[in-house]
Amino acid sequence: MQDSAARPTLGVHAIHPKNAETFKSVASTSEEIRTGRQSLQTACTNCHKLKENVRRCAKCKEAWYCSKECQKQHWPAHKVFCHPVEGSGIMKLVNNFSANPLLMLYLEAALIQKFDLLNNPRREPPHSARIDVGIEPAEIPDFLAVFEGQQTRTAEEMGGMMQINTIEPLKAIPSSQLSPERALIWNRTQESGAGQFCFGIIEFGNGESEQTIAAPMLIHPMAMEFVREAHPDTRTSALTGEVTIVPFSFDQCIEHMNMHIRADKKNQLLLRTALRASDIQAIRGAAENRSTRSAQAIRTKMAREPIYKPTRLTFVDARGNDGETSLSSLD
Repeated sequence: MQDSAARPTLGVHAIHPKNAETFKSVASTSEEIRTGRQSLQTACTNCHKLKENVRRCAKCKEAWYCSKECQKQHWPAHKVFCHPVEGSGIMKLVNNFSANPLLMLYLEAALIQKFDLLNNPRREPPHSARIDVGIEPAEIPDFLAVFEGQQTRTAEEMGGMMQINTIEPLKAIPSSQLSPERALIWNRTQESGAGQFCFGIIEFGNGESEQTIAAPMLIHPMAMEFVREAHPDTRTSALTGEVTIVPFSFDQCIEHMNMHIRADKKNQLLLRTALRASDIQAIRGAAENRSTRSAQAIRTKMAREPIYKPTRLTFVDARGNDGETSLSSLD
């Protein structure tokens, strides 16, 4: 056996031949997502009323106001969190994600498992969870190159896509102690949740920013049944043909969301976006195990999802010597 450490690492990115076919069979069209997005409502950050014509803060891109007057009234509270951001922020990505029925089904399934809602469907106090949204290179070889400090392509050449890094429960707060904004969201959830489980409030955040996008969350009966009847996944490696059985779990639900987004090569789901310098810095921070929220969220994601784990394969070289090589993970 030849010493594999003496041989160069061979990087291979394999795509399963049925990957595109599988994606096409289950993915929503861009038109369906745009239609679904129109049904989403945005509340003014100051008066909390739902309005058709709200405009976001041009500096931080995460606060929304129905008028200049509301923006001025809210400025004393907002200025603490108002920091300039690269790009267009995450609001559009969150809206496109929320308008996608398949992704929302897996998000509901993840929450059902994380909060054990099948066995403990309590409604008070309202549940609350933070969803950490990341933007990473659209192709896994580019992500690994950035992580390993071997980046050769620019951020513009790589392009980015939305990913779910972590979903973490937040401290439960009785509805009587919610802030006016959160109380309004909770009351609105209960009013519109006939026949559905009123989960509470979810908030989407990105990186180190304390500014989050809060939204009501309903759990549909179909999602409860989906989790109740779920079966393990059978997966076949695109390179080795090895078959593995993966139990249905909270981690698997997040992985399914990210795999579905990654499989979208033509941006049909409208979840691809420009890759920012801050996104690259977050990945490098994860490689260096920095204590920042974004770095640790990426490390959690990498530990959870097999696509980031190298696969070992036996090979025979031209001289007939046996050895091993390390392959980058599979798509």
